[in-house]
Amino acid sequence: MARRAAARSPACYLYPVSRGGRGWVAGVAVALTTAWAGGSGVIRADELAFAVAAGRVTLTAAGVPLGDVLAEWSRVGNTRFEGVSDLGSAPVTLRLEGVPEREALRLLLRPAAGFLAAPRDPRDPGASLYDRVKIRAARRAA
Repeated sequence: MARRAAARSPACYLYPVSRGGRGWVAGVAVALTTAWAGGSGVIRADELAFAVAAGRVTLTAAGVPLGDVLAEWSRVGNTRFEGVSDLGSAPVTLRLEGVPEREALRLLLRPAAGFLAAPRDPRDPGASLYDRVKIRAARRAA
């Protein structure tokens, strides 16, 4: 469930990435199981394929830095991502098929403290439902 972001843009929503409780973990497990169940087999190392249409994401990534996955989302979906450099460069291996964009963002941005996703103006061309995504950096231990 999204919470409305305060102040600036009434069209922005804050999606908390890490919620306590079993329900969230079960939801991720279901999403991952569903995404891999229809898979076609083995993913090659350094493979990246991304498509977005009608609010659904199809992604195949194997050993690809998260920044590269978001750069491809930006290129294909015409979405601006802010704060990507704060995420680090851990490799991503994931297969999603027909997953809602919001859920795909939640899965990909788990290392972040959260993110703000601004919906695209319906008159603005772009494959993605989101015009821009601002990523909140995770807190570092002192």
